[in-house]
Amino acid sequence: LLPGASFALLLPATAVLVWGLRPFADDRPSTVRDLLTIAVSLIVLLPTVWFLYPSLGLALLPAIALLIAWMAAPLLPVIAACGLGAQRRAVGGFAVVAVIGTMIAARQPAYSVDAPQRVNIEYALDADSGQAEWLIRPDSGVLPQAFGTVATFARREKPLLPASRGKPLSAPAPAENLPAPTFTINLSYQKDGVTHGQATLSSVRGAPTASVCFAPEAGLKRVIAASAGQAADAKNGDQDLPSARGGWRCVTDHTLTHGRSSVVTFERGSSAPFEVIVSDRSYGLPASGKALRDIRPANAVPSQDGDVTRVFRRMMVQPAAVSAPAGTAPPPPAPG
Repeated sequence: LLPGASFALLLPATAVLVWGLRPFADDRPSTVRDLLTIAVSLIVLLPTVWFLYPSLGLALLPAIALLIAWMAAPLLPVIAACGLGAQRRAVGGFAVVAVIGTMIAARQPAYSVDAPQRVNIEYALDADSGQAEWLIRPDSGVLPQAFGTVATFARREKPLLPASRGKPLSAPAPAENLPAPTFTINLSYQKDGVTHGQATLSSVRGAPTASVCFAPEAGLKRVIAASAGQAADAKNGDQDLPSARGGWRCVTDHTLTHGRSSVVTFERGSSAPFEVIVSDRSYGLPASGKALRDIRPANAVPSQDGDVTRVFRRMMVQPAAVSAPAGTAPPPPAPG
């Protein structure tokens, strides 16, 4: 299920297996085997665990705790093999370390210059209404006070887009003159009760990332997006495209560099008109975001994608308006 993470399970298990196959294993105490297992677990997993928090933030703390518990699990048979007194001393020692660690952590500031909070700023422009807003997603969920001196932020209860996550803090922003992305149907035809379509997704302002979300009534079955001039990788296609909020289904192309467009090939279970939300995203903020960017406190830094600018719009798609001429060979079905 997770080939990239299989090493975490396979290597410690292999260490146990190798020791168990030794011809004199029965003459050796099982403690050696258990200690070998935990040594391999620590060597394999500690480097990964060490960087999980700075890489992915607070949301990963429970997973980090589980990984540490899993690494320490081979200690259980070692403790079980000890006498009752040794078991009590071991459990008592662990409890003392936990309490002392908790007390030390409670006296430390939540964030500092050396261990800053991840705080990204997003500028989002609704091209249909002309309204814009600042969105801030602090890792702690609490807005740094400095931002409140520039704009009045409130919790955004409704998601900005179907695939948006969490409830960011929002404040009104000035409307910039940024063109909206486009989604143009190039081909639409029916075959065996399935509507096949092909469209061009473009960022007029040259953003490197663009997305299209299909409304539930589109009856989307399969979709894939690939930059013009690049072959779509069928292995990366997901036939069971996961649904976003409310049954919307979204696909994103992150490779729209140098003015490229994305070719979106899709299959639907309906031939009726449908709604889409198209959006593009570029790195950095417009000039009006300088005040927010400059006032970000020293114990807060952008992370991963960092500060971004997003423009989005809704549109109704009329697939019947562009159909394959008679005798035209249909393109291959979308692989994902």
